[in-house]
Amino acid sequence: MADAVAKRAFDEYVMRMMHHRCHRLAVWGMLVLLTGVRVQAYQPATWQEEKWTPVQLSLLWPYQLFHETYNVRGFRLGVLTTENRDVYGLDLGLINGSERFGGVQFCGYEAKTRDAAGVQLALGFVRVDDYDAWGVQLAGLGISVRDFRGVQLAGVLNYNRHAKGVLFALYETNADTLSGIQLAGLHGMADELSGVQFAVGLAEVHRQPMAGVQLAGLMAEAPRLRGLQFALGVDRIRSETFRGAQIAGLAAFAVPARTLPEGASPADEPAVVETDGYGLQLATVVCENFSLSGAMLALGWNDTRNTMDGLQFAVVLNHASEMDGLQFGVAFNHARGVDGIQLALFNSADQISGLQFGAVNSADIMDGGLQFGLINYSRQLKGVQIGLLNVGRNCYVPCLPLVNAKF
Repeated sequence: MADAVAKRAFDEYVMRMMHHRCHRLAVWGMLVLLTGVRVQAYQPATWQEEKWTPVQLSLLWPYQLFHETYNVRGFRLGVLTTENRDVYGLDLGLINGSERFGGVQFCGYEAKTRDAAGVQLALGFVRVDDYDAWGVQLAGLGISVRDFRGVQLAGVLNYNRHAKGVLFALYETNADTLSGIQLAGLHGMADELSGVQFAVGLAEVHRQPMAGVQLAGLMAEAPRLRGLQFALGVDRIRSETFRGAQIAGLAAFAVPARTLPEGASPADEPAVVETDGYGLQLATVVCENFSLSGAMLALGWNDTRNTMDGLQFAVVLNHASEMDGLQFGVAFNHARGVDGIQLALFNSADQISGLQFGAVNSADIMDGGLQFGLINYSRQLKGVQIGLLNVGRNCYVPCLPLVNAKF
């Protein structure tokens, strides 16, 4: 009996000792781990060393499980901030940074890297500063990328130096060069664009020709156009010309910002090369261009500063410096030189070869053709006048009713 009691007492003593030793080992283990993390955060390491880990955990950089020079191939979780060289896999955190990233990344505030491929989501910002980004990027506030291929959606601002794909922002999308689709809530802007640009407010291309389609609520603007410009407000080509169509709710303009005389031009304001336009201008109030081969249609007035080949139709006024084609106006037509037809209540031309048909027709020089109206006038008539009163000042009888002619 005594031996059994002694044996039980000895066993209890051994168990208590083992229990205390386990507690001490656990405490020392935690201290060693924390010390290791702290030391690891400051240990010297070079970027060339190939060190990687499948898991990275971080509270606040540099207090993270593995040093920032480690690559992560698997899973990274950062509570506040975390930094690593390359990250491939699933990345979660508040502010996560890396040299390169590939996989799926979700950050509460900011995702920043120098090179990325995959899916990046942030409630705040997505930044790819130095190299390329491929895939899908979504940000609550803004996106900034050097070169991008894929789809971007930003809550406020979207900026790319070079992009191919679809860019969207509720406030502004901005790209130096873009091939694809640009969608903006208020302002869509690009230096060079091939594709589709849409903005509820202003759709703008700065430097190179717009090749594609511009759609805007208030205004669509480009230096030159190869395609379609459509705005509920104003279409504007602010320098040379266009090939395609301008359709505007209010006004369509395709004129140089300014013209310079021959000779040297100021270095900061190079001379604008004035070339022809081909296509269609359509607006409710006014259409204006420098030179056009095609059609101009406006409820207000049409104005071609140089040559017009085709059709001008307006309710109020059609004007062209040189007109080859048809001027059809309800109220008034005027051209310096006409090789074609003028149809309006009042027609005026400095020189015309063709037909003037209206209530009042006036031509300084009628060089072969017909004036048909109530009152017809020509300083130098070579043709036929038919109307109630016909005045040809160089005729044998300068003023005749019904018919006057000189050949």
